[in-house]
Formats: sequence, C-alpha cells, structure tokens
Amino acid sequence: MYGTQGGVDGIVSQAVMLTFGTLITMLMIYKTGLIPVTQKFRMAVGMATGAIMLAYLMSFVMSFFGAQIPYLHEGGVIGIGISVVIIGVAALNLLLDFDAFEKGEHSGAPSYMEWVCAMGLLVTLVWLYIEFLRLLSKLNRD
Repeated sequence: MYGTQGGVDGIVSQAVMLTFGTLITMLMIYKTGLIPVTQKFRMAVGMATGAIMLAYLMSFVMSFFGAQIPYLHEGGVIGIGISVVIIGVAALNLLLDFDAFEKGEHSGAPSYMEWVCAMGLLVTLVWLYIEFLRLLSKLNRD
C-alpha cells in the first residue's frame, strides 16, 4: 500500500503511536516496580545497547565496502526478530532513563542535570521511533 509520496501509508503515525504507547507502558512498569532497576539490570541493558551500537557501527563501516551484516536490515523472519529484540532493548533503556530522573531527584543533583536526563530520554525515544519505523517497513514488504 504505497501512498502518493512513495512511502507506506500510515507507517509514520503507527510508529509514533507505538513509541508513545511503549513510553507509557514502560513508565507504568517502572512506577509499579514490576521490573526493578538494579545494578545487574543496568549492566545487562548497557551491554545489550553497546552490542547493538557496535553492530550498527560495523554495518555502517561495511557499507562503504559494499558489504552488510546479514539479516540486520532484511525483512525475513530473522530480520523481523532482530528488530523486535532491538525494540525490546530500547524499551528497557526507558527504565534506565526513568531511574536516572528519580535518582537525580533523590540525590539533590544540580538543576542542569534535568536537561541531561531529558536529553537521554529524548535520544531513547528517537531510537525507539526509528526502530519501530524499521520494523513496520519490514512488515510491510511484499
């Protein structure tokens, strides 16, 4: 279903709704303490995020030589699964962002740290939005 602009109809609005739905869901999960943010949790999410960053960096560098990481940007079952895992890691990063806000408030951090935490949350939301766009584009391929 391609629109007049060449894009898939509704993919942007779907990605926005999924992003904000994930934000609200993860905020409720954080506030209820369903997933506690412990030091081990921080380390695990940090390592997963770092691995994803390295994979994207390698993919970027390899693209200069005409190569790519298999399945990372492809649409099959494995490619869709990879996108779902990446979205899961991005969603878990939201918990770390919420925890940073709360820890900053409880420790009496200087007011400029509000901006640092807000920028972290914004970066996570943009990453989540882009990953939802990738997933939806993979799902809409023929």
